[in-house]
Amino acid sequence: DRVKGLPPGPVRAMTVSSNGHLWLATQSGLGRMDAAHARFDVEPGIDHECEVLAAVGDEIVAGGSQGIACGRPGQLHTLAGFAGVQDIVVSDNGLAWIACSSGIAVLRPPIANAHPEVVVPPSGAVGRIASGVGTGWASSGQDLLEKIGRAHV
Repeated sequence: DRVKGLPPGPVRAMTVSSNGHLWLATQSGLGRMDAAHARFDVEPGIDHECEVLAAVGDEIVAGGSQGIACGRPGQLHTLAGFAGVQDIVVSDNGLAWIACSSGIAVLRPPIANAHPEVVVPPSGAVGRIASGVGTGWASSGQDLLEKIGRAHV
């Protein structure tokens, strides 16, 4: 079955939030599946390219070349100063680790009211991250691997 209302452009990432919403990141913004009506709703205010996406409970964190958007459905807000988002992972303890060109941002739930608590500047722009409970690993495009320990979270 085809579902109507998907934001234009290729789908870059998908995730399902704890309340059952299917989220899609596209080059034109974010879409959220309204399962009751079998259609997608485009999230207001997020009309730019989204590359990566993660769910933190029933909240969402999205990122792309223009920065981070986070919050609940219909209430997403953008966070300034975090352009070039390459990766987002959520650790077992609910921290959202965001790799971007200026380093690593860490958001703590509730995401709707969150501001980055920590920015860890790496030796270069961060390309990918992995996280466990209280410990993270960051890698840049130059074969760099850095451990970000509990002191940072």
